[in-house]
Amino acid sequence: MRVTVKLYRATQVPTEHLKAAAGLEPTAANDKADKAIRERFGPHLAFGFHVFWPEEPGFRTTVVGMEAMSFDLVMPDATPKAAEGLVNCDPLDPKDIDRLDGALRCELQRMGIWTEPDDYQWRARYEVK
Repeated sequence: MRVTVKLYRATQVPTEHLKAAAGLEPTAANDKADKAIRERFGPHLAFGFHVFWPEEPGFRTTVVGMEAMSFDLVMPDATPKAAEGLVNCDPLDPKDIDRLDGALRCELQRMGIWTEPDDYQWRARYEVK
């Protein structure tokens, strides 16, 4: 068993703005919207950009983030190791945080979605393989 833990710099945006960026109606399914965003913004979508789609369709906001770090835990007592060498940002260095915030804001602006710099936060996500 392997657990991959990823740390994201994230913000919340209106779900209808993400779906509009994909060229879909606000009532479209989230999985269809994710596929449409990947197709529309294609191979130029920023590395580490992730949309945390809500599981239920009624949510008004959706969290989007840029990956800062990724670690694998192979055994329960093992030391965390960088997954595939992906440590993109030092979360204690203000310059690195500003760079990551700028990358996330730039990617969202490319989609036509505007955010405020004060609305950024940290999010973690894990996957069990």
